[in-house]
Amino acid sequence: MKKYIDKRLLKILILFYTITSIISFLKIVYLKVNGYGYEFSEWKDIIFEGVILDWLIVIAFMSIIAITTKIMINKKMKWKYIISIHLFFSLFIGVVIYFISSIIYLITGQITFAEIDVRSHFAGIISVIDLNFLIYFSMISIVYSFYYFEKTKKTELEKSQLANQLTNVKMNVLKYKLHPHFLFNTLNSISSLIETDTKLAQNTVADFGDLLRDLLDLKDTNLIPLKEEISIVKRYLDIMSLRYSDHLTVKINFDKKLNKILVPSLILLPIVENSIKHGYSYDFTNLTIELSIIRKDENIVFTIKNNGAPLNTRKKKYGNGLQNTIDRLKILYNNNFTYTMKNVENKKGVITTIKLPIT
Repeated sequence: MKKYIDKRLLKILILFYTITSIISFLKIVYLKVNGYGYEFSEWKDIIFEGVILDWLIVIAFMSIIAITTKIMINKKMKWKYIISIHLFFSLFIGVVIYFISSIIYLITGQITFAEIDVRSHFAGIISVIDLNFLIYFSMISIVYSFYYFEKTKKTELEKSQLANQLTNVKMNVLKYKLHPHFLFNTLNSISSLIETDTKLAQNTVADFGDLLRDLLDLKDTNLIPLKEEISIVKRYLDIMSLRYSDHLTVKINFDKKLNKILVPSLILLPIVENSIKHGYSYDFTNLTIELSIIRKDENIVFTIKNNGAPLNTRKKKYGNGLQNTIDRLKILYNNNFTYTMKNVENKKGVITTIKLPIT
């Protein structure tokens, strides 16, 4: 229940109704002093019944309504139900005040059951029903405004975090994937191909240039079509295939109907790079990378599998690149995703699976 109680909101509601009660009290004081009403009311009754008791009941009632409102928001109830509930409570508030007041008077001995006149009290409730309605929806407006600004602030913060993380991803790609060692190896490979296989050398230069352009010109957006993401991965793998020659085999399987689905940019590259980097070892010199993408209900599922070195479960599983990827997914999908990385049965490689909702 604590997660539905916001102390700052309660303070705002208390402040609002305190000011309302003070204004109401000053109005009564003016009318009584100048002989325009309340001539037969004692000051102690005005202060206790008209101000203090009313203030306590309304604040308690509105605290419950604020909690109920947050529950309805979190459960994403339909607006017609939310409005109906608030309309009921706005008309019900007068009955609540009357009922609780009567119980307090009975407990304190100020009245007896015989003195309770339901008809007169009902008339009193009707006489202020419009005022209670306005006060109720004024406080509800505060509640919804509070949660709206909180959501807006959270959204802006998430956008800022995503922008920073995307920048970090791009910098990591340029730093790690396009490290000078990678550049030199690629250029040396191209140089050696010029005389033996000019066509392949030309294709590799084109792939290398396209990869550089794609990474450097990648827009500051967190979602791109799957087709673009696959294109970046393929260019990277083509260059890595040249470097590792016949020791690296790549298999990519996905339905072309998924090309336009939006996915997080650079979501696959860190995982593919990780598969190659940690897949090779003295015992695993021939590596096969299998990338599979399927649609399952309203989700898209990525599976990256290799037959290389297994995970060392005693060491940290995620490096900076993978951890950054997971952090981005948490913000983008609000934990509505799955990410697993584990050893294949009998430790014959590593399989990484990501399931994301289709947006």
